[in-house]
Amino acid sequence: MAIKPFYTRCIFFIVGLSLVSLGININIVSGFGVGGWDAAQIGFTKNFGFTMGFWVNVLALLYLIISAFIEKKRIKIECFLTSIVLGIGIDLWRLLLVNIQIDHSHFLLQLLIFLLGTTVISMGAGLYFVSEFPLNPIDHLLMVITRHYHCSIAVSKYILEAIGVLLAFILSGPIGYGTILMLMIFGPMIQYFTNKSTILLHKLTRMDN
Repeated sequence: MAIKPFYTRCIFFIVGLSLVSLGININIVSGFGVGGWDAAQIGFTKNFGFTMGFWVNVLALLYLIISAFIEKKRIKIECFLTSIVLGIGIDLWRLLLVNIQIDHSHFLLQLLIFLLGTTVISMGAGLYFVSEFPLNPIDHLLMVITRHYHCSIAVSKYILEAIGVLLAFILSGPIGYGTILMLMIFGPMIQYFTNKSTILLHKLTRMDN
């Protein structure tokens, strides 16, 4: 029996963002490095206080303003819903995992935990992307740059990540080997899990003929 499409997409959206926020925290625990903008958000927290989730939402507003300026259209405030859910998820998982520590002298262990976190993020992103709910503001900005400047998604992603890494460097965020590794493997992993999530969504919502 098919599940109603809207309810299924809601589940994909919530579970997807929950996995993304969990994966981000697993990568933080690994000490191997995090994504450029995640590192910048941690840098803001270290320098100015508040939680990482708070800075996720502050930067989300900035992304939406920049997107609206480039497109010369209204601010897509509906995208902020996604940011709020993600920010809450990051802070909740942070509370649960804050006491977990690993020995950062074990390179292989760090790498394995980082790969686990990146896989969890990719799985979550795949679920959330196919839910057809509003995009996370930075993903919205990514698509705006791609459309407006007629460049590939990969090029837009590299530009945004480079800015995030630069900002993280200025703020002394946790840049590491994983930050560079994520640039190389994150795109293909998200594409893989997005394809799998699309197949799963179709199976769950197919209508009887």
